[in-house]
Amino acid sequence: MNNRNMNWDTIKLFLALHREGSARAVANEHLLSPSTVTRRISELEDALDTKLFNRLPSGFKLTESGQELLLVALRMEADAYEIERKLLANSGIMEGAIRLTIPNHIIVKPLMESLSLFSREHSQVDLEIIPSYTPFDLNKGEADIALRIMLKGSSPPDELIGTKLVDVYSAVYCSKRYAQTQDLGNADESNWIGWDDESRYPDWVLSSSFPHLPIKHHINDPFMQLYAAKAHMGLVMMPCFMCDPEIDLVRIPPHEKWHRFDLWMLSHPDLRDTLRFREFRRFLREQFEENLGVWRGDNYCR
Repeated sequence: MNNRNMNWDTIKLFLALHREGSARAVANEHLLSPSTVTRRISELEDALDTKLFNRLPSGFKLTESGQELLLVALRMEADAYEIERKLLANSGIMEGAIRLTIPNHIIVKPLMESLSLFSREHSQVDLEIIPSYTPFDLNKGEADIALRIMLKGSSPPDELIGTKLVDVYSAVYCSKRYAQTQDLGNADESNWIGWDDESRYPDWVLSSSFPHLPIKHHINDPFMQLYAAKAHMGLVMMPCFMCDPEIDLVRIPPHEKWHRFDLWMLSHPDLRDTLRFREFRRFLREQFEENLGVWRGDNYCR
């Protein structure tokens, strides 16, 4: 067996091809050409004297031998990430990278101003901000720290360090023109902008002040919902931190809001004592405490 073909870099390509099913997708991720990816996999197959993938029109699918190697490769991956975290944990200096993953709609002005302040105070730390609605796997080193919106009362995974930063409140909003020109008591004249709800009257509609209005539009993205509301397409149930600063939107009724979600900060236990991560977590806790009103919807003043 050729040990050169069994190194960790080759195994990473094997795992990536299993997960993506496409040599082109793996090539883009690893800054290689698709032909290089397939050549490296073929070399691995030659070294093991077995076929690892079936090449199908739908993509690469593991053979039975590939499934056997997958078990070994996943253990190698877990060991590699543990080694990386242990090395990071020994770093006692305020320099290096922090990979922070955040849901796209959380990246609002108060948070960006806080991150800018941290960057100015710690110029040797490089912040990599990864906006994504897909939860990143901290156990696999896909990010160092994650901010995640979770349903009120939920708990983070047991294997991660979780800190609840703030209660997140939501309210009902529409454009000023919509509120002035549409009869919100008339289901033939007014409507909700919904998410991916199957019912025209889901629970969150029935529990609102407008349970008689149907969902007419389905837009499963917070920013698109916000712009749809500004374009007078209907009412939205949205986080206060997104809609309160929008002067074109009004909250109806203005005094009503709901604690529907919590914002959590998650990190891996192995990074608990690494100086830059420890200081960054402390900094975020303090910043969210200073800006509680933004996330709780206390700053609305129309």
